[in-house]
Amino acid sequence: MRKVSLKLFKKSLISFAVGSTLLMLSGCGGGGANSSNISSSSPKEQKKIIGYLVDSAVIGVNYRCGKIDSFTASKGQFECETLPVSFYIGDIELGSVSKLPADKKVYPQDLLGLDREETANINVKKISILLQSFDEDQNPNNDIVISEKLNEKLKDIYLNLFDSSLEEIQEFIKEIIPNIDFVSAEDAIEHLQETLNSEANPKTNVENDLIQKAKAPKYTYIPKGDKLTDAMAIRFLSKAGFGANQKDIEKLRSMGVEAWVEEQLNMPLEEDQYLIKTIKLAKEAVPDQNPNTVEEYLADNDIVFNKQYASFFSRRFMESAWFDIAVTSKDQLRQKVAYALSQIIVESDFEPIFIRRGEALSRYFDILAKNALGNYKQLLTDISFNSGMSLFLTFNGSKKLHENEAGVKVYPDENYAREIMQLFSIGLNELNMDGTPKKDSKGNLIPTYTQEDVNELSRVFTGWDLQRNGSYGSVGFTTGDLTHPVEFTADYHDFGEKKLLGQTIPAGLSGEEDVKKAIDIIMSNQNVAPYISKNLIMRLTKSNPSPSYVQRVATIFANTNGDLKKVVKAILLDKEIWDDIKNLRSVKFKEPLIAYISSLKAMNVKPLPYWYFCKFGGPEDDNASNCTRVKNKFLFNDPRSYLGQGAGLAPTVFNFYDNSFVPNSAEFKGTPPTYAPEVQIQDDTILIKFSNAVRLAISKDIRYQLSGVYKTGIYELTETGYGRYRDIVTLLDHAPADGNIPMYYIGADKFLVDLKDDYDFLELKIDGDTDGDFKQLKDDDDLNDEEKARINQAVKDLISYIDNKLTGGLLTQAEKDVIYNAIVVEDSRWIYNKYAGDQTMYAKHHQIMSKVIKSIYRAIITSDKFMTE
Repeated sequence: MRKVSLKLFKKSLISFAVGSTLLMLSGCGGGGANSSNISSSSPKEQKKIIGYLVDSAVIGVNYRCGKIDSFTASKGQFECETLPVSFYIGDIELGSVSKLPADKKVYPQDLLGLDREETANINVKKISILLQSFDEDQNPNNDIVISEKLNEKLKDIYLNLFDSSLEEIQEFIKEIIPNIDFVSAEDAIEHLQETLNSEANPKTNVENDLIQKAKAPKYTYIPKGDKLTDAMAIRFLSKAGFGANQKDIEKLRSMGVEAWVEEQLNMPLEEDQYLIKTIKLAKEAVPDQNPNTVEEYLADNDIVFNKQYASFFSRRFMESAWFDIAVTSKDQLRQKVAYALSQIIVESDFEPIFIRRGEALSRYFDILAKNALGNYKQLLTDISFNSGMSLFLTFNGSKKLHENEAGVKVYPDENYAREIMQLFSIGLNELNMDGTPKKDSKGNLIPTYTQEDVNELSRVFTGWDLQRNGSYGSVGFTTGDLTHPVEFTADYHDFGEKKLLGQTIPAGLSGEEDVKKAIDIIMSNQNVAPYISKNLIMRLTKSNPSPSYVQRVATIFANTNGDLKKVVKAILLDKEIWDDIKNLRSVKFKEPLIAYISSLKAMNVKPLPYWYFCKFGGPEDDNASNCTRVKNKFLFNDPRSYLGQGAGLAPTVFNFYDNSFVPNSAEFKGTPPTYAPEVQIQDDTILIKFSNAVRLAISKDIRYQLSGVYKTGIYELTETGYGRYRDIVTLLDHAPADGNIPMYYIGADKFLVDLKDDYDFLELKIDGDTDGDFKQLKDDDDLNDEEKARINQAVKDLISYIDNKLTGGLLTQAEKDVIYNAIVVEDSRWIYNKYAGDQTMYAKHHQIMSKVIKSIYRAIITSDKFMTE
């Protein structure tokens, strides 16, 4: 008997021996009913007894009956000449039956002699847990398959399920397969009940069977209704979108996760929206440089957006369009997948031309968004004809092999040919379907392509350059059209036969046919499915996915030829990620950019009614007559200075960080290591700047803006106290005269946040109403002990309220106490100081924001509870 550290199971060995003896007496000795039946029948008269082992259909379980020792087949089928029949995984007995039920299906309850309604029985749970935990792919939506390898591994290992606790069984399962996901008793029985329900009405024909299968509930492990908590909802929406506000959370909980995902997957595409928003912002801010209509700029003609002026503002307009879509778009899932793809198929302003031709990146994001829920092959095709990519990876102007004027041989540019394979599709080394590396007989990694493959593929990308260029391959700030695909020039293309990845691209194809044939060959490589699937999982849901998670997603990628709608659905609804969400495990660090956007969404970000665009200067008079007014649009500056990253702003083609990055900490440096790519760009400097950026964002609250005015560039009291203006538009009208610099300075981001619900919550606790006057909020000297205690409790309650909004209530009480002590106990000024201003509601709003609300938000947003998902 092999030992697998079975200290928990000593008594089980005795129980198993007794049970086996009883089984032998009932099944193999004389005198039993089954024994007399066998002896009274000749072999020719015996009929096969056919049954089915079911939790869902259970394939690969060892069954033993009479002389037969075999394994359950398709649909869980087993065949015996005599009963009883006993079932095993390796040598672990699940139970036996001496008589088949009328429907010939054997459920866990039947193995125990129980009615099928008795799903709550502890031993039923144990059998279901074992079967579902040992399922080869752990996918509850298909058959349970027990692998031959696992059966062999469990030979001579004895465990009596029925004398062991659930905790002991869990420990046993994880000892056998360390990285396995243990199926909880609740999930196991819910799945078993689903199978029972689907079998309640017998099928009359194949069509009805398919209908019933389609109607059968799926994803039973995903919480529904009240079981889907705010914390779970927030974590999911951080993976499937750019975060959530309270309305987003309520919608997800009301619809249910599956329905929400289906709605998102089927939302119509808003074509060209990145480019359109970029153009509209440019037209409003700098109308003299952008006189044509949006439609004229979008059309494939000689009216080229931003070509003449190559504006330094264009990249800022692009970034603002991206932020706008991230925080306001209804199709959050499409846009989040587009962002994930931008970190796999990278194009960035590392190309110097894009510093003044930001529209190239707007078009790039439109391509990603268009294909984010489409087909990966089409995405590779579209990006291969993208004008911006031709500049970024330098195949613009590439020519077939030729000699230059000096007689030196000039070879085609290899840059894009290498990266479309190495980074965009098949990766460096061959992978198994589960994302683990393949190795040769000597244990070495196996490269996916050779230098010769790069050489051959580079010949495909010859003869391409920008439309509306002065000459073939010319590059400059005011050269070419960066909003339309590249064009083909036959004189520079290599039309010869090419060999790529063991396949042939025939000679004589057109330039476009050459590219499409090359992409066909790349997409036929088995490495694309696991390589892209794992990358998408790491960008969307989990930094360290199990091989089985990767394999489930990669299988769908392979079986659907890269249908990203189905791949993304599989990623988001997989059991592994939902086990993580339900157990509130932190399985991924938020990128600073995503954390910042998530905080803005939670604070109900919105554009200003209008703001002043004064180019690089300021207003020349109190009416800002030299400036334009930009209405209901965001303005965001380059976020790298405070977030260390930005959309389309990666420092290289390898993205912002390395997928294999391991922080220099013992917690991460185990065997195997724990990867945390996003941490690579989160040094102390960036985290401090991120905290300051959050502080500035909170200061853009509407009430806080109205609670003070600017004079000569600093906050000052007016003669009548805070609140000279009762609405934002009036404040904006007077901004140039008041020196309200953020409303016109080009370097200041332009947006508002709305924290009215936080003010209202606090006032309701203090005053019992929400009229905004905070009448009972007084200076410390004017409060009795009871009043002060009530206000203190209101602050404590507000901390919990904002924690629920941002994390779903994940802060510990100790963490909340730290925030409270920092606000109240350690602040000798109290939360309202009558000497800091008059006693108007505006002065109180200003101090509540400065001393309470801002402190709470900043503490929670920079906490591990918010910065992980």
